[in-house]
Amino acid sequence: MKHIDKTPYRSESGEINLFNRVQGMLKYGMTWYNRVKAQDAVAAILGRQLGGQFVLLQNIILPGTEIDLPLVLLGPPGVYLINALHEQGVYLVRDDEWGTLTGETFVPARINQVKRAMTMAKVLQVYLDRMGYKGFLVEPVVMSPDPKLHIDSTRPAARVVMSDAIDRFALNLLQSRAIFDMNTVLDLEHLLLTGQSRQQAMAEGQKSEGAAARQGAGVFLPEEGSDLEFSFQEESEAAEAQPQGFAEAAPLTEQAPSSARPKKAKKPKRKKILGMTPVQLGVVIALLLCWLCGLLVFVGWYFYSIGWIQFA
Repeated sequence: MKHIDKTPYRSESGEINLFNRVQGMLKYGMTWYNRVKAQDAVAAILGRQLGGQFVLLQNIILPGTEIDLPLVLLGPPGVYLINALHEQGVYLVRDDEWGTLTGETFVPARINQVKRAMTMAKVLQVYLDRMGYKGFLVEPVVMSPDPKLHIDSTRPAARVVMSDAIDRFALNLLQSRAIFDMNTVLDLEHLLLTGQSRQQAMAEGQKSEGAAARQGAGVFLPEEGSDLEFSFQEESEAAEAQPQGFAEAAPLTEQAPSSARPKKAKKPKRKKILGMTPVQLGVVIALLLCWLCGLLVFVGWYFYSIGWIQFA
């Protein structure tokens, strides 16, 4: 299986150090690192079972949007949006409801993981439809690699896969009827990573080569402000989406041509210190101060308990 990981704050060696972990938690929420670990565990299990005809995209941002998708599995049987869970305990799924039992009362969870998977799958479905890939459905999957999580489901609106069934899920994919050939799988991969199909990229490459050949052997750069300025790739306007990558995303909306609206003034970039904005740095410093105060209180209490410190 081909695994393409776009997780932010991850080093080239695949590790996320403590400093980057804090940055990720400040930007994406306190459970961000646990979600990434759950995604890594799911990717490892699927990678052992699925062959080279499958592609797994991890934490990609849909081109032209700010929508972050956790795991997207592409293969001959179709497209699957996998919401990897890090929760532990016993949860219940009733249709599209997600929660726990307190006595005999169903208590909805603060974050509905089933609706989250369905929302992200619908967003991906709309995106692919508008890019010309129709005739199939993106299937939402709620998957847990942790054996400490048990899910009791009744008519779930999304496919539910627990830790002991991931291997069987992969085996079913290998035995499922193929609706895509390998070229289509590669086209979908290229589309979700770059925002254009491989055919479009090849056509633009041929167009640029033809333009360079018509200009002759000499290659030059046009002067700034001249009529010869152009770009080989037009920038598409970003679709409206929620900035929080793991939050429930709203459906993509059509955008008006850029010429029909006045250009917005560019916002000045905030200066970063140690890779963080002043607000993020302030939060980190506040957390360190709270930790230091707690440590001093604990040390003082310990010395007082053993008699090293006495009050008159």
